[in-house]
Formats: sequence, structure tokens, C-alpha cells
Amino acid sequence: MAAKKKTLDPAAPNVRLKGDDEGDRAEQLEKVVSLRLTPTDHALWLSKVEASGQTRSEFFRSCVLGNKTEVIAKTKASADKLRLIWYFNKASNNLNQLAWSAHQTRKRGLLDARAFEQVIGHLNTISELMKKGVADVD
Repeated sequence: MAAKKKTLDPAAPNVRLKGDDEGDRAEQLEKVVSLRLTPTDHALWLSKVEASGQTRSEFFRSCVLGNKTEVIAKTKASADKLRLIWYFNKASNNLNQLAWSAHQTRKRGLLDARAFEQVIGHLNTISELMKKGVADVD
């Protein structure tokens, strides 16, 4: 990699150029890492990047590789929880089919509004109980 020429003029503005932290690297930067942020988190991240005086890549590398972050590992789900989620995923498919069937029957006029609301209410109750069961399994 060719060395970049830097000005020695002290009156020159102190502006970092893209790749300024790459001068002493033995390896080229080849691998791309990306992530998604909410608009609010993105604005916060950009303000921190700007305050650092670094490029986005330099800032990310300095935070992650320089261990300036605190990593809090997610606890692994127990075998019981994983099994319960598996069963609930299978049951959810059936619940969706029941909801679709009730909707189609209602559209054809074969199910009155009161009965339809009862079916949907029962399906919602089952859904809430399943979510509570997953949350409470451990």
C-alpha cells in the first residue's frame, strides 16, 4: 500500500482523511461488517462518531477492537424452553389456519359477527397464554 503524503504545515486544518488509521496495517481491510439501527440510535451513533473526529469505520474498530464496549451475553435458553418454543411454533401455524378459516367463513356470510368475535377472542387468549408460557418456562 502506498504511503499517504501528509502536510507538515501547522496552519493546515486538522482534518482526518478516510483511511488515516490504515497506514501501519500489515493486512488490508477487506471484510465488511454491517448492522441495523433505529433512526434515533443512528443519530446518536453519528453524533458520537463526529465527536470522536474519526471516520465511521475507525470509530467502530476503535470501540469494538479496542474493548471500549461492555458485552453482556444473552443467557442461553434452557432445553425446556427451546422445546416449548418448537411446539408453540407448530401450534401457531394451526392457529393461523383457524383464524384464516374463520375469516373466510365470515366473508361468505356463514359465521355471524358475534361468533366470529368469539373465535378471534379465543385465539387471542391462546396466543397470550402461549407467550406467557414461554416467558415463565425457566
